Amino acid sequence: MKLLWLIADGIKYVPWVASDEATFEDYFKLYSEKMFGEKSILFEKKKLISLAGIASIPDGFVVSFETRNWYIVEVELARHDPRTHVATQINDFTVYIDNKSTRHQLIDAFDKSIKDDKTLEAKVRNWLGETEIHAFLSKVVFGDPKIIIVIDTKTDKLVEATKVFKPLIVEFKVFEREGIGVNVHAVQFESILEQIPASSYKEKEIIAITPSEFISRFSDFQKEALRTIEEMVSKLGSDVKTAYKGNAASFRIIHVFLQVWRTNDKQSLTVNFPYGNKLEDNKKLLKGQGNGRYLHIQALDQISEIEDYIKQAYKNTLKQK
Repeated sequence: MKLLWLIADGIKYVPWVASDEATFEDYFKLYSEKMFGEKSILFEKKKLISLAGIASIPDGFVVSFETRNWYIVEVELARHDPRTHVATQINDFTVYIDNKSTRHQLIDAFDKSIKDDKTLEAKVRNWLGETEIHAFLSKVVFGDPKIIIVIDTKTDKLVEATKVFKPLIVEFKVFEREGIGVNVHAVQFESILEQIPASSYKEKEIIAITPSEFISRFSDFQKEALRTIEEMVSKLGSDVKTAYKGNAASFRIIHVFLQVWRTNDKQSLTVNFPYGNKLEDNKKLLKGQGNGRYLHIQALDQISEIEDYIKQAYKNTLKQK
């Protein structure tokens, strides 16, 4: 076994051996932003369990707002059995998230985690511009995740045990200053950004279009439903701005408080409330969990039932002025 040293500014650092996986994971967390890029967020396991109630999840998920990728991240020590410990866990995770309901739960949990932290929310909104956070997460999380195994030493046994999942295995090495300990340390790892290409979603720029271009894509039912909703919104106040991008009409003051999405089902529209967790849902019509709540309109007489939600969403946005 080779003994690696790291010399920085003439100071010697020697390999550090973690006492347990949790301690090793703590050091990974310190540098996850450097590994995945500055426009990335690590969603940790403990927080997701409390937000989404999902127990069968990996050590974390990372969403890159730069590459539009999302990652399943498992942090491991090489001394653990790669087949019974690592491969089994990854199989459980991939099976569990291969489910539409689970992905919706994750999207809502990611969204809530961001919006519960106002500093982080402001940063993400700056990254995304006009794109709503929940809408962005929905696009990304319904894509294929990349599996990342972060480990202290990459071994042939690990490669063989996990090859069916096609993971990217990243060696993450921690060095402690000789004679002082790990409180003064250095790390070595490869950047994920240089190894995984950006998602094609990044290349599909969502360009604002005119109302006539937007509505031309709608069925007769969808046109009438959207027109009725727009009339409701116009009565709220002159400060509401409307934008038409992709398949969504967005209504905003400071933030987007209402979106109307065209669906492939010509007899349906999806109405999304990005801050739906603040709405009183006495009628029990809203679906989803966390901030992003939504419902499907499949008949024109349903629209009158959502007027109260639209008014609430508008008033809640005014309070943020």
